[in-house]
Amino acid sequence: SLELENLEKSMQAATPKTGMLVLKDEQEKAVMTIDPENLLMIKAEDNYVQVSYITGNDLKKELIRNSIKKIAPQVASFGFARTHRSYIVNYSKVILFKKNARGYYICLEGLDKLEVPVSASYLPAISNMVTLSH
Repeated sequence: SLELENLEKSMQAATPKTGMLVLKDEQEKAVMTIDPENLLMIKAEDNYVQVSYITGNDLKKELIRNSIKKIAPQVASFGFARTHRSYIVNYSKVILFKKNARGYYICLEGLDKLEVPVSASYLPAISNMVTLSH
C-alpha cells in the first residue's frame, strides 16, 4: 500500500538524533542505533561481532554480522578504540587498567567480572588514554 511505502520511506529518511551511533552489518545496512554512552564493548566472534551494551539497568549482548575491522572505523570518532585484535572498548567506561602475570588488561564499568586483554601493539595508545592503576 502507498501508506506503508511512505512510512518506510520516512523511516529510512529519519536521521538518528545527534550523537547517536549507527552500527552497520557487512552489507552496510544499519542494524543498531545506540547512544554511545550505553555501548560498552565490541568483541570479535568468528564472522560476527558481539556488541555489549546497557539498556536501563540491564546488560545486553547482540550479534551483528560484520568484522571487527569494519566496525572499528564506525565507532572510532565516538571514543572507542581497539585494545586487542578481538576487542574494541568504550574508553569512557574504563574503570581499571592493570598488569598481571599474563600481561595488561582493563575492566569496564558494567562488565565488572570481565578482564579485557590489552595486547602489546595497542598498549601505547591505551597508556595515553588511561593511567595504570597500582
